[in-house]
Amino acid sequence: MIRPDRTVILRAPEGSSGPVSLGEQLRRRRMINFDRALKIKIGVVAVLVLGLGIWGYTWLQHRFDHVSEEDARVAADMIAVASRFDGWTTRIPVSQGQKVKKGDVLVEIDSRGPQLKLAELIAQVAELRAQRETLSAELTMSEAQTTHRLEAQRHRVAGGRAGVQGARSRNEFVRSEYNRIQSLAANKVVSSQALEKAAADLKDASEKLAQTTAELAVAEAQLSEAEAARQQSIVLQRRIEQLIAEEERLNAIQDQQRLEIADRTIVSPIDGVVDKLFLNPSEFVRPGQRLMLLHNPDDVWIDANVRETDVRKIAMGATVKVTVDAYPDRAFTGKVTHIGSSATSQYALLPNPNPSGNFTKIVQRLPIKVKVEEAGDMLRPGMMVEISVVVPGR
Repeated sequence: MIRPDRTVILRAPEGSSGPVSLGEQLRRRRMINFDRALKIKIGVVAVLVLGLGIWGYTWLQHRFDHVSEEDARVAADMIAVASRFDGWTTRIPVSQGQKVKKGDVLVEIDSRGPQLKLAELIAQVAELRAQRETLSAELTMSEAQTTHRLEAQRHRVAGGRAGVQGARSRNEFVRSEYNRIQSLAANKVVSSQALEKAAADLKDASEKLAQTTAELAVAEAQLSEAEAARQQSIVLQRRIEQLIAEEERLNAIQDQQRLEIADRTIVSPIDGVVDKLFLNPSEFVRPGQRLMLLHNPDDVWIDANVRETDVRKIAMGATVKVTVDAYPDRAFTGKVTHIGSSATSQYALLPNPNPSGNFTKIVQRLPIKVKVEEAGDMLRPGMMVEISVVVPGR
């Protein structure tokens, strides 16, 4: 279209002698514009094809150099806190989502019963200790008395044996003297008075021997009695040993009660965070009942299941690029720390023995574990992530 305010100069084409018509001029201009638009379109298409080619090459190169999985999740060791004893909860000083340190109190359970039992055991131990001290004093006194008595009786027996020996020697001498005087009296060498005196001396010597022999027998009997009295000390010693054993038994029960009292105050086993509470204050808990869940935010990893056809491309310690759905603008880096030794199908609750013979081959998957570096507490169990494992040597 030719605007009226502009002057159109029609020039004749080279080699022609006359002016060009307006229609011809418009046709030529349209041809020029068409050629120009066509060149632009061709350029755009070429750029798009080149871009798609570069993207396709990059995608193929990435497929060869990486093993990618979209269905990966952040995992951690979820510690279930439970009680060994039943009772009423008296205090729950933590709340869901709270960070705790190792040793912080999580739950307190009523411990009045075990404390009373412990007090009773302490009183019983004190009573046994008093009895043992009394028997020890009796044993000490009995041993002292028995020792002195034995010493005295041994001396008496020794003295009695010496007296019997002397009396026996005296009796033999007097008897031989009497026999000599008796033979002399028969020959009228000595008087009858001398014989009578020798007979009296023999009688006295015999009586003395009998007396000392009897005294020795009494001393020996008393020595045997004193030795028998020593058995009383042995009885006291055995009784003391029984009390010691009973005291040790009660001490063991005391330790058990102290352990029960301590275990009724449940503390955190790790530095972590409380993920979930399953009880309320003043609630009655049973042994083994799950009370809460904890995890250590500094010890998290990524669990992923890779195709069995890709396992050969993954090596321990391989670098892993991690993209977290919660932080799309931030990239994380990790390392492969574990490669499963069996496929996930081996853990299925319902096995698939395939008795019918019908078979459809399905690519199995094996679990891997990825430890993320410098993640802090940003990664939380259950988060969805995408991983890309760098193939070694690529």
